Amino acid sequence: MPTPTPYIDALFMGELRPFERLEPAFPEYNELCEFSAAMEGLFAERLTPELRGFFQDVVENRSEIAGMLVRQAFADGYRLGVNLMLESLGQFALDEGREVRF
Repeated sequence: MPTPTPYIDALFMGELRPFERLEPAFPEYNELCEFSAAMEGLFAERLTPELRGFFQDVVENRSEIAGMLVRQAFADGYRLGVNLMLESLGQFALDEGREVRF
């Protein structure tokens, strides 16, 4: 029985989680994150307890939305990459659910 490749085995075992290994290429990313967190904290301190809870709900909701967008961008990019590889090999690709032969 052939030994599976490391990536295929990791995929099967649920060990591929690129988001957990994400290291943004923008040097200012960490600085902006720290600044944003500090500003949110300062803003939340000025709110009443009721408004603070509402603000936290808004922040969490925006985080969920951003996560959904990242997941969709990953899926779209993966699909695009696979189609580019197939096209370069002279195979077919899927375009909006239709098979397109090259």
